[in-house]
This record gives sequence, C-alpha cells and structure tokens, in this order.
Amino acid sequence: MNPLGQFKPVLPPPNSLAGNIDIMHRPRAVGPDGSVSTVRSMSIGVDGLEYLIPTVSEDGRIMSNEEAIRTFFDTGRHLGAFRSERQANDFAERLHRQQEQLYLAKTENGR
Repeated sequence: MNPLGQFKPVLPPPNSLAGNIDIMHRPRAVGPDGSVSTVRSMSIGVDGLEYLIPTVSEDGRIMSNEEAIRTFFDTGRHLGAFRSERQANDFAERLHRQQEQLYLAKTENGR
C-alpha cells in the first residue's frame, strides 16, 4: 500500500475559490531553526476576497511579506480565496497540518 495514498486534498469551504498551486509538490524551505516549510502562507484582502498566498518561493526561499504580495500580483498564484480572514486562517491551519503529516510520511519512507 502506498503510505501517501491516505492523503486527500484539503478542500476549501463552500463559497470560496480553490487555489491554483499544486500543494502536493511544493518546494521546501528550511528555516534558521531547522524547521521545514512548504505551505507557509499569509492572507491579503483583494476585491472583497481574502487570498491565501504562499510565503515560500518556487525556489525554496522564505519570502518577506512584501515579496510574497508582489509575487501574488505578478503571477496570480494562490492557495485559495475566501469570504473572510477567518476562513482563510482556518484553511491555512488545516493545510499546514496536512502538509506536516505528508512531510513526516515522506521522511519515514526515505523520500
């Protein structure tokens, strides 16, 4: 059995927009404390929606908030768009937990 097969995508709540980033294949950024981040994110309000945007770059760097916002406006890439900041934060927490489990499973299987 594929140990990664147990992971199902974290779905956004109703009345929100799914992100356009493949969250199952994110670059890894290693923080100064040795922690690994793949879906480290922040949210910003744009046109009545709260967009969850990554703060890990495509080349695996942790971006400043300003760089993450600039990248979002340049590329349109986001993890989801929500009706409220609370929805965005709740989704970010669920996504973080899922990615943590996925990373641990990959580590345990030598990937």
